[in-house]
Amino acid sequence: MGGDEIPLLSQIMIVADAFDAMTTNRIYKVGKNINEALQELREQSSKQFHPEVVESAIKALGHVELAGNINQLPVTELEKERFAYFYRDQVTDAYNSKYLNNILNQNSIKKEFICVNTIYMHNFSIYNEKHGWAKGDLFLKKFAKELIEKFPLSFIFRIHGDDFVIIGKSHTDIALDDLMQQEIFKESNITLSYKHVDLRQYNINNLHELETAILKHN
Repeated sequence: MGGDEIPLLSQIMIVADAFDAMTTNRIYKVGKNINEALQELREQSSKQFHPEVVESAIKALGHVELAGNINQLPVTELEKERFAYFYRDQVTDAYNSKYLNNILNQNSIKKEFICVNTIYMHNFSIYNEKHGWAKGDLFLKKFAKELIEKFPLSFIFRIHGDDFVIIGKSHTDIALDDLMQQEIFKESNITLSYKHVDLRQYNINNLHELETAILKHN
């Protein structure tokens, strides 16, 4: 069925659904504001949407106000825990990079978290080659457990295999010497370093933007 063959009511519903999708905070992205959504409708007029319907929608929606609580993100603590269950790292029980992207995306709206520390693990590939993947996974699991216990009010994520991100609502100091006092570090030749980013100074929506901020900051 061609564009002109689609009933007018359906054309209206297509535009309305698109506008709703663009302005709603989804799990994977922040919703657009009114002007951004209307601009996208203009750009897609005669392409994806009926031009007359778009013109009417722009007139009708130009002065509406969006409710601030329109979203598909978890709200209660129980919802957050159920949501996060699907984003646990299978090896360490920390969260994975997909959930990190969700947290950063949501934080760009709510501004709950202010502190990010990225811990880099060095020489881990050598450790894996010497002791095998099973022992390497056990090392990561024990290290993640230490981070989770040491920073109970923060979110702990495993990224890029052997690096970890700690996100908190207040500033957190990282004492690498204390972390490396764990038994697993003895005779391992594995060392740690870290980089800190203040989220109040950057508009960060995902891991890529976080890593870009780290490079600029350092």
